[in-house]
Amino acid sequence: EHRRMHRYCSKFVDVCSLPYTAFLRTFGHPHNFPTVSPAFDRLAIESTALHLIDRGAGTYGMGFIVIRSVEHGCLVVSESYPLRWFPPFHPDKSKLTDVRGSGTAFLGAFALMLGNGANLTEAAIMGTVAASFAVEQTAGLPYRAGFNDNTRETWNGVEVSARVAEYR
Repeated sequence: EHRRMHRYCSKFVDVCSLPYTAFLRTFGHPHNFPTVSPAFDRLAIESTALHLIDRGAGTYGMGFIVIRSVEHGCLVVSESYPLRWFPPFHPDKSKLTDVRGSGTAFLGAFALMLGNGANLTEAAIMGTVAASFAVEQTAGLPYRAGFNDNTRETWNGVEVSARVAEYR
């Protein structure tokens, strides 16, 4: 019953973004709903996302799905954007501290990029890079400098554009 209602409501939601565990519990593994956290299953995530897109996600079928999978990266798909996985990124593994909040950082940067006219690829790249800064924190937001004083923007002392270039 929950799955049926979610599928019905997805026609009215232009953006669906969930961690893969919630996505699979809600849409992909009915026998596990709602208590068991499913293992990462790329095929189940992909087939479920494509099924939802085929059923007409979003207003006028123009919605898109973003599934966040921390150490597996993220999946982005829409009716007009082919299914694509973006790998996770962090150039210096010794700085990895805490993954909590990385999904929120991803979504914030992703939404900001879309709001500024970027396409889904550019939004996913910036979201991934933002998440790479967030995992360096034990608490709070990355330290940000240079945004308002006409110098290059840095987060945690690293030039954002350099990390974006490295990710590409």
